[in-house]
Amino acid sequence: MVKIRDRDYSLMIDIDGTLCEQKSGWGERLGDSTEIDAVPLPYAKRALERLIRHFRIVIFSTRKKEIGERWLQKHEIPYDDYLEKPLNFLIIDDRCLQFEGDWTKTIKEIGRFKAWHKKDRPILDP
Repeated sequence: MVKIRDRDYSLMIDIDGTLCEQKSGWGERLGDSTEIDAVPLPYAKRALERLIRHFRIVIFSTRKKEIGERWLQKHEIPYDDYLEKPLNFLIIDDRCLQFEGDWTKTIKEIGRFKAWHKKDRPILDP
């Protein structure tokens, strides 16, 4: 699946709105909550089980690390590392996908992904 050496690269993945549904409104300080009251989205666990074979999975969330890790462990979702990010409006990067609620579609998009400046060099085989 991967042209590059396996697990050389990381995938940074959010929790709320990506691994589970977004329960709080935007702008609420999610990191101050004591629990994540949501179940994983369909195929989220299966997608990460597949992706972790090829990439380092880094959870990148505004949730406090201990809260996020407790939720990930409860639902047996695999990951390698956890980073707390500041509350943000938007992330602008040359290597990002907007998650649209469908992990099956997202896996396909990862497989076809090319940064705008490397359109001739895909990361994954189709």
